This record gives sequence, structure tokens and C-alpha cells, in this order.
Amino acid sequence: VISVGIEAGILLLSSQYWGKKDTESIRKIISIGMIFSVSLGIIFTTVCALVPRQVIGIFTNEAAVIDNGVEYISVICYSYIFFCITQALIASMRSVESARIGLLVSLASLVTDVALNYVLIFGKLGFPALGVHGAAIATLIARILETAIIFIYVRFYDRKLRFRFSLILHPDRSIFKDLVKYG
Repeated sequence: VISVGIEAGILLLSSQYWGKKDTESIRKIISIGMIFSVSLGIIFTTVCALVPRQVIGIFTNEAAVIDNGVEYISVICYSYIFFCITQALIASMRSVESARIGLLVSLASLVTDVALNYVLIFGKLGFPALGVHGAAIATLIARILETAIIFIYVRFYDRKLRFRFSLILHPDRSIFKDLVKYG
């Protein structure tokens, strides 16, 4: 939910600047959004990796559910960082009227996740049946794939925005307040 808020802030502010064709300001917004997104992903990954039983315990007190949940979340938590990066970059592409890439990334991720779930949960194509653990691995792989696709697109194919990942190291503080306010 927090990631969606960051994404909305990026989209809202960047769209305004896109109307002015001010891509430099959009790049600044994205760099700050990426910092927020990656920080969020790191926080949630760390919490879930360190205390998965307590995190699952928030939602249920059934021992079997907690045991399966711990097995799942212990792997899936590493996908949070990838998810946050992907969503921030997809929002930035939507803000400059390049929405198709978001659809293609999501479709590639969905197909990968479903196919790998089939293979890894049930042990098909010579793989061992991993059950819940296999479902988590499938989703992690799908998230890594979607991040790789959007990263490659933004770095090598995007001609509208020309975002440079080095901007993340030097965020513009003047836009920070607006992103926090609207996000």
C-alpha cells in the first residue's frame, strides 16, 4: 500500500511536468521516488527476513498456517525490493505516456510466476515438488525478471525520459516535499 502511494506521487507530479515537457524535473521526482521505494523494500525485507514468525503471527494464530507462512515469507521477502523498484519505474513510464511497457512487464511476470508455480509447487519437468517454498521461489524469480525488463527498458530503450540511475545518488531536495505531500 505504501509502495502504491509512492507510485501515485511519482505519477501525479511527473505527469504535471510532462505536460510542460520538463523531463529534468521528472527525473528528479523519479530519483526521490526510487529512494523511498528502495528504502521501503529494504525495511519490509529486513523485518520479514528477521522475524517472519512474528509477521505471520499478526494475521493468524494457527500453528500450521504460521509454519507455512514462515516458509513462504522467508523467501518471498526478498522480492519486496524488486517489486518496489519495478513499480516506481513503471509509474515513471506511465507519467510520460509509455504505459505499454508496464503492461508487458506485468504480463511477463504473471506468465513466469504461473509457469514456475506449476513446475516448482508440483515438481514437474524433473524439478522436485517444493510446495509453498516453490511458490515463493517462483514469485521471487518473476519479480527479478520484471525488474530486469523494466531496468533494461529504462536504461537502453526509453527515448522520452532518459532516466539515469546515477540521479538516485544525488536527489533534488526541492521536490522531496511535494513527493511526500502527494504520495
